[in-house]
Amino acid sequence: MARVFIDDTGQEQAVEIVSHPTAEIGHGVKNIAIAGAALPLVAVSTPALWVIIQAQTDNAGIVAIGGADVDATVSTGTGIALTAGQSIQIPCSDLALLFVDALTNNDGVRFLYGN
Repeated sequence: MARVFIDDTGQEQAVEIVSHPTAEIGHGVKNIAIAGAALPLVAVSTPALWVIIQAQTDNAGIVAIGGADVDATVSTGTGIALTAGQSIQIPCSDLALLFVDALTNNDGVRFLYGN
């Protein structure tokens, strides 16, 4: 959609109005009580357009984000590894498709998502 306005010189200017597709914002926390066991980011299907996942700033080790078989092991792991405070934005249709693993008991992530 375009709107027209008159600038300081009296000339017409067209401005493009862009709507943002995010209708709602949600957030949460996922702690990994026992390292080495990948857990879903959320327990139930949660539709989303995108998610930003941040490793908790007080984590002692690495957390990994990925699919159901994500593994935070440093040399042979899978997924995206995050150290304390690091974050990643991922486009996704459902938060339940994402899993988290940790190298250290009780490390975790916080997340923000839009749908």
